[in-house]
Amino acid sequence: MGNETETMKPNCLFAPDPDDPTGGNPPTPVTGTSVAPPPDPTPPAPPPAGKIVAEGRKTERELHLERELKRSQTRIAELEDERQRLKAAGITPLTIVPAEAKPEKARWTFFDNAD
Repeated sequence: MGNETETMKPNCLFAPDPDDPTGGNPPTPVTGTSVAPPPDPTPPAPPPAGKIVAEGRKTERELHLERELKRSQTRIAELEDERQRLKAAGITPLTIVPAEAKPEKARWTFFDNAD
């Protein structure tokens, strides 16, 4: 038992390792070399959609949809004005008179009696 303690190394993080050739000292940095340190990483570019939202720009599709919306709103306003003008003149809107129902034509089928 006494012999086992001599072969076992202590399990302590702060104790220097006797088998370490540096004696437990951290490695020293190399000085006087011509190697430049790596450049700092550049931050990634913002996404294009975020840039458009931040600047308030509109896509071609949005501009087209806005033009169509404006046209339809103008047309609705024109029709409303015409409706008001016709109402003020006393003209009633046309009423659709349903056509008279036509009698169904007699159709013979395979199962009808021909007599």
